[in-house]
Formats: sequence, C-alpha cells, structure tokens
Amino acid sequence: MGVAWWRAVEAFIRKEHHRLRLVNVRISDFQRSAQDGYLIQAMTILETGNGPSAGESGTLTYTFHDSGGTWLISSQVWTTKPE
Repeated sequence: MGVAWWRAVEAFIRKEHHRLRLVNVRISDFQRSAQDGYLIQAMTILETGNGPSAGESGTLTYTFHDSGGTWLISSQVWTTKPE
C-alpha cells in the first residue's frame, strides 16, 4: 500500500513539475522486539512548483514485522501536526 501511494505521489510530481524536499527529519522513537518493530520519524515536507510553495509538518510512522529473516513494512502512516 505504501509503495503504491509513493508511486502516485511521484507521478503527480513529475506531471505537474513539482519538487518535494524533506527538512528537519529526525527519528523520535524506534523500538524492536524479536518479531516486530516500529519507527517514528518527524519531518517537514516542502513542496515547490507551479504556483505558491507549501509545507506540512508531521510524523511518518512505520511498523515492521520479521518475515522469515526479512524485515517488511506492515504499515505506514502520515500524521500532520496541528497548527
């Protein structure tokens, strides 16, 4: 699901001649057990292109699961911070 979403974002950016830039990226939490883990990454996404620039701050949260020795992303969530 996350890969499909990023591909759609990339297609839109190319079509509309926009650019994304990530700033203030930091890992705020990472935890892992033998089979599961999660990572919380705070950042600001800046978008420039045709028209006014825009920015959005939030957190990107991933959950992972060990599947036979390969760690796979089981979920990905973008949450914006209230202004």
